[in-house]
Amino acid sequence: MIQSENCKHGSSAPFSTLQGLPESQTKTGRHKCTVCAFQKGFEDAQLGSPLLVELEQCHHKSSAPLVLLRDLPWSQAGAGRHKCATCAYGFGFEAGTKESTILVSLFSDRVDQIAHPSKHIDALLGKLILSQPPKFSKLEKSKHPSFKGSKIMDRSYRELKNIQLGRAGELLVMNYECEILVSGGRKDLAQKIIHVSELEGDGAGYDIKSFQLDGKTKYIEVKTTRGSANTPFFITWTELEFSKQNYDDYYLYRVFDFDSASNSGRLFVVQGKVNDSFNLSPTIFRGSRV
Repeated sequence: MIQSENCKHGSSAPFSTLQGLPESQTKTGRHKCTVCAFQKGFEDAQLGSPLLVELEQCHHKSSAPLVLLRDLPWSQAGAGRHKCATCAYGFGFEAGTKESTILVSLFSDRVDQIAHPSKHIDALLGKLILSQPPKFSKLEKSKHPSFKGSKIMDRSYRELKNIQLGRAGELLVMNYECEILVSGGRKDLAQKIIHVSELEGDGAGYDIKSFQLDGKTKYIEVKTTRGSANTPFFITWTELEFSKQNYDDYYLYRVFDFDSASNSGRLFVVQGKVNDSFNLSPTIFRGSRV
């Protein structure tokens, strides 16, 4: 069994990895939490998203996103004390890459795995717990914007993290749908579930094509957050219009309380037109002279 060390910020890293990190007292990662750096690297790699951001290289030839190193919390404790946070990120990225390869392989055979359950496999594929949707009430639309500024993380890195979080939620929902169909005696339908956003990219208006037990199609849009069930989410015009035109077969799966460490979360489901179940506010427009 691998011994792990948990930091006060809630992250975890293998104790042996922390011990083996080279020392460093220079650059942006100086005195930063190496446990958090390892976990961030693991999360970034786990879903296979490329790092399209500015990187900083340490003296040991490892690299990490500069914005991440800046935002790491301080730490002067544990086995990672005075060690290289950039290398910790790199080791985490390497570990996450290895596990993501295992995850993709397992998911491709998920239908068969359900018939032969394994605690180890279930832990890797994750779990969703179905909950009731929060109470909904229509709100009066405000005509007065606040015009308040906000200091945010580098946009390209924030977008990368959102992509990773979204894909994690989609994989959980595919696994959830697969379990329902197999347990309901429809293994044939479980094998036909399609990860549309992965195969075709964004723009279809939904993320996953699944089925009811009677064979009726389900168009599923997945919105994932680490926050609570009431956390606002973004939805595109295409997704909204698709829900209006296909409301009988359209389902919004809201994954919330997502925990990347355990690859688990909670879920509520809303069927029909998105604007009938959520308060929508315009936040961006596209301008053109033609």
